Amino acid sequence: MKLGTFVVLAAVGFTGAARAGAQAAPAVAPGAAPAPAAAPAAAPPVLPTTAAPANAVGPSLPDRAPPELEGIEPEAGGLTADEVARRALTASATVKEKNAEVEAANEKITETTVTFFPKLTLLASYTRTSPLSLSFGTGSLVGAANAGGLVTGPCAAGGAATCVVDSGGQQVQAAPFSLKYPNNNYAGEARLSIPLSDYLLRVSDAAASSSSSRDAARLSVAAEKLKVASDARTLYFNWLRARAQAAIAKKTVEQVQARLEDARAAFNVGTSSKADLLRIEALVANTELTQTRADSLVSLTAGQLAIVMEDPRPNYRVGEGVPPPNQVAGESESVEQLTADAQARRLEIKSVNETVKAYHRGAGATRSGAFPRIDGIADALYANPNPRYFPPAPQWNLTWSVGVQASWTINDTFSNSATANELDANARNAEAKRIELRQGVAQEVLGAYTDLTRARAAYDKQRAALDSAQEAYRVTTDLFRAGRATGTDLIGAETDLLDAKLGDVNARIDLSIAAIELRHATGRDVPTDQPTASQ
Repeated sequence: MKLGTFVVLAAVGFTGAARAGAQAAPAVAPGAAPAPAAAPAAAPPVLPTTAAPANAVGPSLPDRAPPELEGIEPEAGGLTADEVARRALTASATVKEKNAEVEAANEKITETTVTFFPKLTLLASYTRTSPLSLSFGTGSLVGAANAGGLVTGPCAAGGAATCVVDSGGQQVQAAPFSLKYPNNNYAGEARLSIPLSDYLLRVSDAAASSSSSRDAARLSVAAEKLKVASDARTLYFNWLRARAQAAIAKKTVEQVQARLEDARAAFNVGTSSKADLLRIEALVANTELTQTRADSLVSLTAGQLAIVMEDPRPNYRVGEGVPPPNQVAGESESVEQLTADAQARRLEIKSVNETVKAYHRGAGATRSGAFPRIDGIADALYANPNPRYFPPAPQWNLTWSVGVQASWTINDTFSNSATANELDANARNAEAKRIELRQGVAQEVLGAYTDLTRARAAYDKQRAALDSAQEAYRVTTDLFRAGRATGTDLIGAETDLLDAKLGDVNARIDLSIAAIELRHATGRDVPTDQPTASQ
C-alpha cells in the first residue's frame, strides 16, 4: 500500500458506513410529532428525511460548482520534485560514502603506478671507527719513483758510493710499510633499481585492475545518485498526496458540520428523526478523525522530506503540483524489451562488471609475482674515504657501478599464488552477485511496469468515477430542489464526489510515482553524458 492510502480507505469506510446507516433508517421515526404548519417557512429544513408532497416547493439550495481541491496549488518559490532530489543528493550520506570510495580508488591507481617507477634510494652516513693501523712485520717496502728497470748509479748523497736507481735516475728508497685507517668516515650513496621483469609481466594487469576498480567506484556513485534522486522525487509526490488528502478531509469536515447544523434544525422542527441526527453526528466524528489522520500524514511526509534534505525547518510550500498523466516512456513496450534495456543501461550492473574485471586482472598481476625478478641497478658512491681507493686516505672520491640483478624469493611463490587464488574467488563471488543483481533488476522492471499498468487503469477508472460522481451530484441536487431526494441522499452524493476527487488525485500521483520508478528501473534516468568504463 502506498504512503497515505490509509487516509483514503478511512474516508471511504467512514462515509460509506454512515450513508449505509442513513439509507437503512425508517423514513419517519415512529411516534414523531408532525411539524407545525408555519415551521417550514420559519426554519426551512435542509435535511428532510421524508419525501415532500407533490405540490410542495423544495428547499432552496444555492447553485455552486463542485468543490475544488485545495492544498496542492503551486506557489512561486515553492518546493519541487527536482529541488528535493538536488538537496537530497547534497545531503545523502550514501553518496558521500561512494565518493570516498572513488577517492580511495584514485589513490590506489597512483599507488600502483608509483610501484613500477624506477626506485631511487639516497643514503647519507657518518661513521666514527676505532683507531686501526696495519703493518707487514719488521721489514721495509722498497719503491721506485719512476716505472722501468732498475740500474746502479751514483747515490743521491754523492761520493764514490753506488746506489740502485730507477729509470729516471731517482734513487730507490726503502721505508716501513703500514696502513692507517681514518677514524672519521663520510659517505653519500645513490642507488637506482629498475624492475625490468615487472614491466613485462605485471604492469599491464596491475594497471588494468586499478583502473577497473576506479571505474566500478565511479559507476557505483552515479548509480547511488540516481537512486537517491528517484527516491526523493517519490517522497515529494507522497507529501503532495498527503497535502491533498488533508485539504479534502478538511473540506469534508466543514461540509458535514454544516449538514449537522441543518439536521439539528430539522430535528427541532420535527422533520427529521433522532436516528438521522445521530447518523450525521457519527459522520462528523468519523470525518474529523479522518482529518486528524490526514494532518498527521502531512507532518510525517514533511518530516521525511526534512530528513533527506537535512533541513531543520520543514515548513514547505508546494512549487509543483500533480503533473498531467502524459504517456510514459516505455509504457507501450513489452516487459522483455524493457528488461533487456535495463540490463544494458543500469549502472549497478556495469559497476559489478568492472569489479569482476578488477579481480581477474589483479589475480594475474599477483600471480606474476611468483616468478624470479630481474632488476637493472645503478650505484654512485661519494665517500671519504672511498673504500674502492687504496690505500685509504681521508679525502673525498666518487665511484659508480651499473649492472643487472636476478632474484627469486621462494616463499613469494606460495604466498603470491595464494593471494591470486583469493582474488579469483572474489571474482567468482562478484560474478554470482552480478547474476543476482540482474535478476533483481528484472524483478524491479516487472514490478514497476505492473505498477504503471495498474496506475494507468486506475486513473482511467477514477476519471470515469469522477465524471459519474459529478453528474450524480448534479442530478441529486436537482431532485433535492424538487423535494424528491432526501438530505441523506444529498450528503451521499457530496461524499461520493469528494471521494471521487480524492481518488482522482491519488490515481494521478500513483501514475506519476509509477513513471518515476519505471524510468529508474529501466535505466532511462541515466544521463546521456554518463562516462563509460572505457573512458
